[in-house]
Order: sequence, then C-alpha cells, then structure tokens
Amino acid sequence: MLLFAVSLIAADLTAAGASFTRLDEGEILARSAQALADGKAVGWFQGRMEFGPRALGARSILGDARSEKMQRTMNLKIKFRESFRPFAPVVLRDKVAEYFEMEENQDSPYMLLVAPVQENKRLALKGEDADLSGLKKLNQKRSVVPAITHVDMSARVQTADAERHGLYHRLLEAFQAREGSPILINTSF
Repeated sequence: MLLFAVSLIAADLTAAGASFTRLDEGEILARSAQALADGKAVGWFQGRMEFGPRALGARSILGDARSEKMQRTMNLKIKFRESFRPFAPVVLRDKVAEYFEMEENQDSPYMLLVAPVQENKRLALKGEDADLSGLKKLNQKRSVVPAITHVDMSARVQTADAERHGLYHRLLEAFQAREGSPILINTSF
C-alpha cells in the first residue's frame, strides 16, 4: 500500500522516522492514479478526519474496482477479514447513472444509498456458472466492477463532486483520464 504525505504531517513523520515523499498536487494525483492502475492499494488521507462508520475520502483505502484480485487482496492483507466481502464504490457524481440504477447526478456523498449495478455493467452467468451456490457464488465475477458488486448485484454507493470533495474528486478524474473508469473501491483506513 502506498502512502503519500502532505506538509502538515511531515514533521510528525520525520520525528517517527517514517519514510515519505513530499509531492505537489499534480504529482500526488498522477502517482496515485498510476499506483491504482498498477493494481496497488492507496492509503488516502487529507483534511479533517471523518467521524463515523465509513470512509468518505478523508481517511480511505482506495483500489481499482475493476480488478478481480483487489477485493480479495484488500480483505485478506489489509482488512484481515473474509476474502469474499465486497467493498463500497466511490464514483464521480456525474457518472453515477452509468454504473448504478440511480438518477443522473444523484447525490450520495455519505455512502447511505444502495443501488443495483446497471444491467449493461453486469456479466451474464452461463452454463455451470449460472448454478453456483455457497462460497463458489461469492467468488463469481458478476460485473465489470467485481470488487464492489454484491451477490445481489447491488453496491453501497458514494458519489464524489468537485465542490464537496476537492482533491478526492480530482483523483477520481485523474484515474478516469488514465484508465477510462470513474469508479474506485473506497474502504475505511
């Protein structure tokens, strides 16, 4: 997992003997988008810390939602929990209806809405795969964003917009510009 530091915590990191690199915003966005594209998880923290049960972009672990391996890797190596558990997505608000059965630009900044993944993003289960049950069903790739798609084809959606989310939103834009995908895994740090 990569961790990029901002100047506000540089003194604390130095005092702790931690290794870090000081980057400007453009470098942070480019290197973070590259790391995500390379299949790495990114520790993302900025600004005020959130309070509550979910990560909303100030204290998050991010990953590529399109990766078949990322869900398992994050669960086992980072969260230390069952490998099959899906993660919540963060998506650019203006792209939410492309991936989820939600209205155009529908706001869900607090990850409180659950919505089905759009039909055109789901993968058809054929033959033996259509009859899977139990643990085999949990490990079945169900959509083009498998790391965030639940077995019932839903996801607990967070939207990000420029006004509210600033740098976090710009990271999603950088990832989309690089990879063509406006969506990432977002889980608590």
